[in-house]
Amino acid sequence: GLNTVFEGLKRTVLDFLSTSPRRVLAISRLTFKEAIRRKALLVFVVFAVLFMFASWFLTGDSHRPGAQMKVYVTFVLTAVSWLVLPVILLLSCWGLPEDIRLRSLHTVVTKPVRRNEVVLGRIIGFSAVGTLILVVMSVTGFVWVQRQVSDETDLTCRVPIYGDLSFLDRLGAP
Repeated sequence: GLNTVFEGLKRTVLDFLSTSPRRVLAISRLTFKEAIRRKALLVFVVFAVLFMFASWFLTGDSHRPGAQMKVYVTFVLTAVSWLVLPVILLLSCWGLPEDIRLRSLHTVVTKPVRRNEVVLGRIIGFSAVGTLILVVMSVTGFVWVQRQVSDETDLTCRVPIYGDLSFLDRLGAP
């Protein structure tokens, strides 16, 4: 039994060493284009609507601008996470069954492509879509927060307060 396990591991390592980067990138490019075709980027519309009307509901606190800044940043981070995660999860979960249903995967499998190349290409493609969505939403959120905060607001994070530390012995001598 141990020989069979080692033979399987050996074949797996050799299979991964003979992976073609060209085929992996071709599959990842195909995955990226299919995600765009499936209207995965419509999440930007929801994101834009949230930002258009967010200032109505996130009321300003003029005497505590630091607290208002925290509310804005929390809103942006929550909106990004709640919109990016479901899109990527749904794309990755429904991507392969949809390719099998539309028979677009059959054209890829007829080529000399290994299974690990298909899986690696899909992972890279979905990661590229997620990165694109995350970058656009992050830049948009940054610009929105900068526009919401007035210019005289000090956006300094926590400022450390340094002190002196000294020790005394039992008699009170330093």
